[in-house]
Amino acid sequence: MRKFVLCLGIAAFLLPVCLSSCQKEEPKDEPKQTDNSIMEFSANGVKFTMILVEHGSFVKGEMSNYFLNTPVILTKDYYIGKYEVTQDLWEAVMGAEANPSYFKGGNLPVNNISWNDCIAFIDKLNGLTGKNFRLPTECEWEFAARGGNNLEPYTFSGSNDVNEVAWYKDNSDNQVHAVGEKKANALKLYDMTGNVVEWVQNPYIEGYYKTDTLIDPNPTNDNPQYRVQKGASYQNVNGKYEYLSVSTTFVDIPTTADKQTGFRLALTK
Repeated sequence: MRKFVLCLGIAAFLLPVCLSSCQKEEPKDEPKQTDNSIMEFSANGVKFTMILVEHGSFVKGEMSNYFLNTPVILTKDYYIGKYEVTQDLWEAVMGAEANPSYFKGGNLPVNNISWNDCIAFIDKLNGLTGKNFRLPTECEWEFAARGGNNLEPYTFSGSNDVNEVAWYKDNSDNQVHAVGEKKANALKLYDMTGNVVEWVQNPYIEGYYKTDTLIDPNPTNDNPQYRVQKGASYQNVNGKYEYLSVSTTFVDIPTTADKQTGFRLALTK
């Protein structure tokens, strides 16, 4: 596996590049999360829930390294999956025989999938539902992980206590767990830290995030060598370089399938 993380140039088995984290500055006129912010969908009888994330802004970057900070403005509301895509949903869309997961179980996140597998699933799901589901962008994912306009001042999604919110190296028994067993963040999103690391839409483009303000950032590359992942996995440690922080960006080859990898859905409002 050729996965690496971006963490200030520190190399390890997963060579992290902690490219992001958000500073907690909340614009005074930004909307708060409202009621009626949940949408329920169904695919071949399997229900799944999407949570509204209202547009807003944040500072993407390691809080302890301000030179890495990038102000980001998201101008559009969007929905993101309450949970990581489960194997029940995967099998409802792709068929039970097409479940590639290393760890099996209906309410476990689908795992052992590549970025290309995610796209194939989403294409078929859209055909079934008539919707336009997609992967979240890196900034959409991170904004949601930090509580959206609530902008929680936490290292992990929903808490500074990693054990409250995440399955990771010290508590996972080296395997994935059913979605939704840990504490949710302010948007009622689960497992955005730990369990499976999640593919997002973006290719990895070195130097894309700098200090200038970015509006709805969504870098593209027709044939990228690497795609971005967020959220860390059950195998990651909580240590010096904070592999589990919402700031951490992982990258991997889009054709690579690994038992640590899964994803969650997004939908433009």
